[in-house]
Amino acid sequence: MAGFCRALPSKIFRVALVPAEAEEVVTPERRRFTEAQLLRGAGFLRSRNAHGFHVFVRPETMRHVLVDDLCEDGLAALRAAHHVAAVVETSPHCLQAWVTVSEEEITAPVATAVARHLAARFGGDPGAADATHLGRLPGLANRKLLHQRSDGSFPWARLRAAPGGVDPGGAALMEEALRRVTAPLRAAGAGSLLPRTQARGRIRWRSPAEEHREAERRVRLTLPPLLRLDRSRLDFAVARRLLGRGASVAFVTDVIAAGARADGLGPRVRAEYAHRTVAAAARALSGVEDG
Repeated sequence: MAGFCRALPSKIFRVALVPAEAEEVVTPERRRFTEAQLLRGAGFLRSRNAHGFHVFVRPETMRHVLVDDLCEDGLAALRAAHHVAAVVETSPHCLQAWVTVSEEEITAPVATAVARHLAARFGGDPGAADATHLGRLPGLANRKLLHQRSDGSFPWARLRAAPGGVDPGGAALMEEALRRVTAPLRAAGAGSLLPRTQARGRIRWRSPAEEHREAERRVRLTLPPLLRLDRSRLDFAVARRLLGRGASVAFVTDVIAAGARADGLGPRVRAEYAHRTVAAAARALSGVEDG
């Protein structure tokens, strides 16, 4: 933990604890620590982790940008192009990289643009590409069931590298990221991206099928050039967009069940797929990585 904190200096670190086997959307237990408090609290966090909690963390400053779910080749390509301040192996061959793009604080839109640009270019998870996303705290177990070993143990999130330091090309990276992210919006025209008419401050939601088509269209418009999402990730982006605009979990679940990915599935499988997708989107909006 100490190496992670030194590599990504911040006055405050945000921590979220999430039950590893929760079957419903849960509100993470959130805490804020100084570096000294985080290190002193290592025993507490290890205990919570051992008792079935995921532990996620990020520096509160947005100048440290997370690129999630990289493969080895993706990390190598990222390192060839940019200085990487820290690398965490969250499970075998699944990597998170942190890039510090500025000595000074940057705004959330700029940080999100950089995260999206790096994810698209180097094969990271677009669903985790935003200014406030948390990654795994190294030194603790990744308790996702899909990673559980035959003996019942789980792999450790491991700090692979922590040189720290600011990417010398950070300023150019921010400019390029903003150009790429906003290009589809400019090409589409501002009018096509304005929210639909609201009545008395509340959105008039249409049928689930109509909302899915409209949300999918808008998601595609905001994707960087050449980035294509499969149906599952597109549904994730649709769910995240609608939840972020204030739609209820129940309504968004109906929207996902009305999409093309769920079409043809049996009722039970369709319902389970929609529930998992919306739950993952809700966790992402709360700033907790899902990989």
